Amino acid sequence: MLNDMLAAKKNRLMPRIVCRSGLSLSVQANSSAYCSPREDEGPWKSVEVGFPNRKVEALMPYAEREDQPTETVYGFVPIELVENIIQENGGIDLNPKQPGGFEKYVKDGKVAVLISSNFGAGWYTWNKDFPEILFDKEIVAEILNGYNAQNIKDIVKSKYPYVYIGAIEQLSVEWVPVGDKFIVEEYDGSESLRLIKDTAWITA
Repeated sequence: MLNDMLAAKKNRLMPRIVCRSGLSLSVQANSSAYCSPREDEGPWKSVEVGFPNRKVEALMPYAEREDQPTETVYGFVPIELVENIIQENGGIDLNPKQPGGFEKYVKDGKVAVLISSNFGAGWYTWNKDFPEILFDKEIVAEILNGYNAQNIKDIVKSKYPYVYIGAIEQLSVEWVPVGDKFIVEEYDGSESLRLIKDTAWITA
């Protein structure tokens, strides 16, 4: 099951797996992950598991940081063990409930947009199933009022338990005029905004 899912991503980051029990976790296998073989082509015997939204006892022997079970990576976890954990938690939920809303932070006619401003992990581009995280008013306010990373983590875990949180330490706020259309571009985790009106389109 997992080998097929990982191979289908064709070297791209696989979205977080969400189980019917509510457990969610990142599962990756590629040349940069803690997996075996450490290659972009499978099949893989072990995989990298990361940042489950709750402690999973079966994973603890593989934890990089045992004191932070929901904020650490688990390296070289046998793929059969991960599949068993998924099945024990009801299997994969193909239609997980997406919490949150689209209430936006607006100031002086501009909307606050959240992006990852550094290399490493994307914010919206790595969590496209949750477009509301682009605009979350509570997270924006936390950043503008001094940026307490732990507070932001608490907000995300409460409202968006399924998102990948690797970009929390590098979130920044960009301002876009109300009503303007834009896209989020990403390179190696670093995101930027491109407004449609600023793009020179070519007509065929």
